[in-house]
Amino acid sequence: MSDARFSEPRLALNRVYTRRGDTGQTSLVGGQRIAKNDLRIEAYGAIDEFNSFIGVARESLRSLIAEALALTELEGILLRVQHELFNAGAILATLPKTCIPNRRVSPRRTPHSLSAKSTA
Repeated sequence: MSDARFSEPRLALNRVYTRRGDTGQTSLVGGQRIAKNDLRIEAYGAIDEFNSFIGVARESLRSLIAEALALTELEGILLRVQHELFNAGAILATLPKTCIPNRRVSPRRTPHSLSAKSTA
């Protein structure tokens, strides 16, 4: 596994309350209002839940790493997955036009993805 830094979350979500009451809608990061039952909200809720399970797995691994050093690499992989899931949640919480207008998001290139592409 590469020691290269992976992309840090691009957005800071500082508050989780609005003081406006519940009208069946919620705000995205850019301030747009959408229904709470929108698939976008369901998707980043599922991502957050999956991310928490990975966090529990990482904590469980930490107690076992002393006995089996091979698990160290797995813990690093799980950390990477957590960061990628957080980034995906941030993307879902933001409409594309809010981030950077007219900019297409391209897949991140990692040493693993580049080597897999060259062997395909």
